Amino acid sequence: MLNKDSKVLKAAILFGALFAISACTPTVKVAVPDKPIEINLNINMKIEHNLRVQMEKDLEQAAKANPGIF
Repeated sequence: MLNKDSKVLKAAILFGALFAISACTPTVKVAVPDKPIEINLNINMKIEHNLRVQMEKDLEQAAKANPGIF
């Protein structure tokens, strides 16, 4: 039969093991950023401008080739 000291010792070992295991548990935190996310779209404006200029040139050529198209 177990005496009182061995029960206390086993309980302390069990408590220590549980504490050690729980201390090593990884945590994942999801946080909202303080500042909003900023995406710089300046390059897209340049591409759109180039496309618009090219389309205007193509339309001018089409209008010259087919005067009654419009």
